[in-house]
Amino acid sequence: AVAAAADFLELWHVFVASVVFGFAQAFFQPAYTAVVPQLNPAKDLPSANSLTALSQQIGQVAGPAIGAVFIALGGAWLGFAVNAASFGISAITILAIDRDQVPAIAGHGGHGILADARAGLAAVFKEPWLWFTISLASLANILLMGPMRIALPFLLIHERGDSAWAYGLVLTMGAAGSIAAAVWLGRRPRLRRRGLLAYSAMMVNGGMLLVFAANGPLPAFWGAALVGGGALGVFELIWVGTLQELVPAHLLGRVASVDFVGSFGLVPIGVAVAGLATGTLGAQEVLLVGGVGMLLVPLLGLFHPAIRRLD
Repeated sequence: AVAAAADFLELWHVFVASVVFGFAQAFFQPAYTAVVPQLNPAKDLPSANSLTALSQQIGQVAGPAIGAVFIALGGAWLGFAVNAASFGISAITILAIDRDQVPAIAGHGGHGILADARAGLAAVFKEPWLWFTISLASLANILLMGPMRIALPFLLIHERGDSAWAYGLVLTMGAAGSIAAAVWLGRRPRLRRRGLLAYSAMMVNGGMLLVFAANGPLPAFWGAALVGGGALGVFELIWVGTLQELVPAHLLGRVASVDFVGSFGLVPIGVAVAGLATGTLGAQEVLLVGGVGMLLVPLLGLFHPAIRRLD
């Protein structure tokens, strides 16, 4: 915000800020996953996780519009400044938690970062449903995020000549689907056959990418994004809830860290490959490959008995 107000903001500043932001998120997200069960009774965890998902998706829907208003009123510096203030307010709400009321975690070692990392890895590799899902999620995120971030906007804006709002509405419909999934799951205390349901939901996103690859009318894109966003929301909420229920409390933050790195660590490479492939082969071809892959990878997971038995 200061750089923009002083009119010396350059693109490399944004790149550096993005790296710092991602570094901070890598610490925050696993810690947040682990602290929710400490602050909420077990019976309220589905509602708590759904509220988290709701806030994130509502932010994705309303955030761009709100940001545009501030930019129109005062320029980019005001948009950055308001965003910075929102993080400050969020930090205050976290600091306001009465830590004396948070139950202590039995078995928490606190022997250092490397020891914690080893404990997290050991816990993941001890449970087949954990390491298998994290491994497949790494592949699935590459197959999904690369086409969604690169091939889809290229297809809509550059190859079809649609306006940017068409792509923006695709993202909005995806967020709306996730909101619907959060509302639905938040009202259900517990789901049965979670492994089958979560992996089936992941496969729905393969169908979404195949609809995009078919290059039909815009309403087909929006409808597919709505269903795909809902399915992705179902998978994410089932996964977080399962971690919080089945992973011991003193290991949850460490396991969540391994999950974060394992599931998303290769996404930057996948996005770069998707960009090269889109320029070489075409957007529809990249969406097609991503869609077929998103159908096959979860199907592979369902062959593992640990996933089928996850109830």
